[in-house]
Amino acid sequence: MTNQSKYDFSINTRQSKVAILLIIYKFYKAIVRGILPIIAIFLFGSGGNKSVYIYTSLIVISIIVFTMSILSYYRFYFRIENEELYIEKGVFKKVKLNIPFERIQTVNFEQNLVLQLFDKYKVEVDTAGSAQKEFSFDALDKNIAEELRSYILDRKQESQIELTDEKKLIEEKESSTNDHIYTLSFTDLIKVGLTENHLKAGGWLLAVIAYFYSLFNDIGYQVEDEIEEGVKTVLDTFIETKVLIIGIIAIPSLFILISVVRTCMKYYQLKFDRIKNGFKIYSGLLNRKEYSAPDSKIQKVAWGDNPLRRIFGIFVIYFKQARSMDGERNKSISIPILSKMKITRVLRYLYGGDVDKKMHRFDVSRHFFIRGFLYFILIPSVIGGFLGYYLENMWMLAGVVIYFIYFTVSRYIQWKKAAYFINDLFIQRKKGIYGNYFELIPWYKIQSIELNQTIYQRRYNLANVHLHTAAGTTTIPYIPLGQAQKIRDYGLYIAETDSREWM
Repeated sequence: MTNQSKYDFSINTRQSKVAILLIIYKFYKAIVRGILPIIAIFLFGSGGNKSVYIYTSLIVISIIVFTMSILSYYRFYFRIENEELYIEKGVFKKVKLNIPFERIQTVNFEQNLVLQLFDKYKVEVDTAGSAQKEFSFDALDKNIAEELRSYILDRKQESQIELTDEKKLIEEKESSTNDHIYTLSFTDLIKVGLTENHLKAGGWLLAVIAYFYSLFNDIGYQVEDEIEEGVKTVLDTFIETKVLIIGIIAIPSLFILISVVRTCMKYYQLKFDRIKNGFKIYSGLLNRKEYSAPDSKIQKVAWGDNPLRRIFGIFVIYFKQARSMDGERNKSISIPILSKMKITRVLRYLYGGDVDKKMHRFDVSRHFFIRGFLYFILIPSVIGGFLGYYLENMWMLAGVVIYFIYFTVSRYIQWKKAAYFINDLFIQRKKGIYGNYFELIPWYKIQSIELNQTIYQRRYNLANVHLHTAAGTTTIPYIPLGQAQKIRDYGLYIAETDSREWM
C-alpha cells in the first residue's frame, strides 16, 4: 500500500460545513435537556401571557446556540504529524489532543439522516485499550473520510515491528480472505424483530411515560385527574369487559410493534463481511453505520438465543471488544445471525480450525441451586406467607405461591444449564434460564484470574472464578476449589508464556 494521498493531511484541516448543523443540534439538545422542566412550567403552568416569554427565550437561546456553533466550527482543526493525529478545538478554552497511530484500533463511519442527505460521514476514531478517549469528527466529506481512514490504518500497519517469516506467511494467508458472510432481507428483519425481548420495549415505553408523569406532577399539572377523566370517558363508551379485552390485545401488540420498528431501523440493510484480519458490519436506516471489528481487538465471542428465536433458528452473536481505559463506552457489537452454522463459520474465521478441537464439559455444583433457593426463594416466601396469613390477605398469599413456583423453576433451570468447557486453547461459559448464552474466550486473551469464596462456599470447598479480559469479566460460579485453582494456574501460565498479542 502506498502512502501517497490525494489530500495533504499535514496542514490544518476543518470539517465539512455540514458539521455546523450537527453542532447546532447538539447545543440545542443539551440546552433543552437542561431546561425541560422550565419549559414544561411555561407550557402547562398557570399564568398570564406566556407567549412573549417563550418567544423571547427561543430567540435568545437561538442566538447563543448559533454563535457558539459557528465559533466551535471555525476553531476546530485537525492534521497529521509525526505518525499522530492532532486535534485543536475549543471556543473559550483551547484544547489540543494528539492520538498516536499505534493507539488507534479502528476508524468507523456513521451517517444520520442529515449526513446521508449531504453524503458526509461522522468519523469515529476508536482508541480502545489506551489512555486516550474515543474521538469523533461530526462531518467530513466522504472522500476525505475514506482517505483519512486508509492513511491512518496503512501507516499504522507499516510502523509495526517487522514480523518473522512464519508470521508473514500467516498474515498473507489471512489478508487474502475477503468474504461476504450474509445480508439480512426485509423478511429476516421482521423475523428478528418478532423474536426480540418485547419486555424491553415495554420497559422503555413505561420509563418514558414515568418520566413525563413525574415531570408534570412536579410542576403542578394534575396528571391523576386527567387519567381519571380519560378512563371515565372510555368506560362510558365501552363496557368494562371490552376495555379489558382491548387492553390485553393492544398493549402486547404495541410492545411487539416497537420491537419490530426498532429492529428494522437498527439492522436495515445489514451486511456482514469478512475483511482483512477482521469483520466489517454495515447497518441502519436513519442512522447508517459502518464499523469494523479487528480480530486482535475481539477479546471474546458470545452468542445466545431465546425461546422465540429458537422457533426461527435465530441467534445473536456478540463481539466483545477491548474497552477504553476510561471504560466509558460499551465495545460489544451485536449482530443477529440466522443459523448455528454461520456462528461456526465466524468462529473459524476468527480462530481457524482450533475451534473444532474437543472441549471437556464441567457442570456447576448443585449448591448453586440450593443456596439461591434458600436465601432468595424459601426465606422470602416464608416471610411473605406469614404476613399474608396474619393480615388475612388472600391476594398476598396467592402472590407468594406464584413467586415460589416461578423462581424455584427458574433457578433450577438456571443451575441445570450452567456449565463450563475447557481445552488447552479455550475456556467457554454456558448460562441461561429460558434462553441459552455462550461465551468463548481464548486463554491468551485472559489478563488475570481471580478466585473468591463466600462463607457458604467455604463449607463445601467451592469457589467462584472471575476471568478478567480487556472486554470485561466472565464469572464461573460454584465450582470445586481444586478445579478453580487449576484454571487459575493454567490461565496465569498462558498469560506469562504466550507471545501472541492480546490486542
